[in-house]
Amino acid sequence: MKTLLIIPILTFFFINVNSQHDNIILEKPDLKFKKTSKFYKKEIIFVLGQNCPDYNLYNKTIDRHKGWVKNIEAKKENELVCKDYKKHLYFYGQINWYQHWERYNLPIEKLDNGFALGSEKFTKGTHAIVLINSSKDRFAFIGNSLSSLLGDRGRWGAYDYFILDNTKRVQWGNLSNNSFDSLKHINGIKERFNILDKKIEQDYLTIHYPNRLTNNEDYFTSINEIKTNLDKIIKLLELKSPNYVIEGYIYKDKFQKVQLCYHEGYGVAYPAWKEINVIYNETGNNDVIIHESIHILFNNEINNDNKSTLLDEGIVGYAMSLLDSVKIKKDPESVKLCFKDPIDKWFDERIDSGREIPPNKLYPISGAWVSYLIEKFGLEKFKNLYSLPKSELKNGYKQIYHKSITELTNDFKDYINNIE
Repeated sequence: MKTLLIIPILTFFFINVNSQHDNIILEKPDLKFKKTSKFYKKEIIFVLGQNCPDYNLYNKTIDRHKGWVKNIEAKKENELVCKDYKKHLYFYGQINWYQHWERYNLPIEKLDNGFALGSEKFTKGTHAIVLINSSKDRFAFIGNSLSSLLGDRGRWGAYDYFILDNTKRVQWGNLSNNSFDSLKHINGIKERFNILDKKIEQDYLTIHYPNRLTNNEDYFTSINEIKTNLDKIIKLLELKSPNYVIEGYIYKDKFQKVQLCYHEGYGVAYPAWKEINVIYNETGNNDVIIHESIHILFNNEINNDNKSTLLDEGIVGYAMSLLDSVKIKKDPESVKLCFKDPIDKWFDERIDSGREIPPNKLYPISGAWVSYLIEKFGLEKFKNLYSLPKSELKNGYKQIYHKSITELTNDFKDYINNIE
């Protein structure tokens, strides 16, 4: 009788071992992204760190908030009075700019060389944190350097906080009564490898995916064809063959993608990390995987941490249009719909293309603009333009193309209108 009991017990044990990845329980995200909405409903004081060496460093962030928040004012730390602490306070910049961090009811500990959340210390120059406290009256986007605050991608509010490392979200979670809670914390990099435990290796591209992603074998056969198209792109864009591996992660749905990489979009690339993240599509992910991989390939050859989003998306759109196999075609009608907008200010980043142009306009206009520049003036000149920081683009067009942005924009419109 005892022997008979051992068999079902062992069977149960092996079932649990084999399915342990499916039973990993992680803090759930709020896919409505409401965590920050309450904060912006009240009067806000933008608190300037007393040790900031140049308060002009705050100007762009303050101006951007004034564009969509009605009740906002800026004060230095020593200008705050008692009643101000009852208002909603916004903190931005390097944490070492703030003299009186302990006064602000935030669970982030200021260190001599960085900051801490819970028991973990974040001391690299590339570390930053975005956090809203439990009472929704304190919001912080602070880091260990100004560069640590650049390039963040994705919507805020699925969790109470997230940690950035070199512009990528690496850890996140929810607070408990304004305190760090280890049970509600997710180390995205660690947990992703626990759950996306299968992989396909293709020379310089490795695809990671969860064990039970799909039973469709054609899907995996199709993925094996991606490298052929990337090899074509490398040749067409005159890039070097990569001496690194692009790590690609495929998630079964939006929920899993937010939970494991904290980005809700269908695809996202992190060039500095040589990493792409994509949501599974049962009809195939080839186009998106290729799209995001081009970002990695191009950015790692023409490195620019402060690049234009419009030019960044545009070179990918141009490259995809060269691949007959993925059937990407120019769509002049979609581009013409943008002609009523101040597209010349989009092109030279007087209007921030990464924040202020809706995706339904950004993708068609960027691909068409870069196609025009390359087809008319050549690939090498475009690469020189792409390498410029956003703030230098206006003068850059004149220097590289010997035409003003207005002249180029008018010529571009003629170019689009003549496409049949």
